[in-house]
Amino acid sequence: MLNPLVPLGFLVFHIQKIF
Repeated sequence: MLNPLVPLGFLVFHIQKIF
């Protein structure tokens, strides 16, 4: 699996998009 920072950043971006 790729670095944990890649999916983590995407998750944070998705959360920010929802809020």
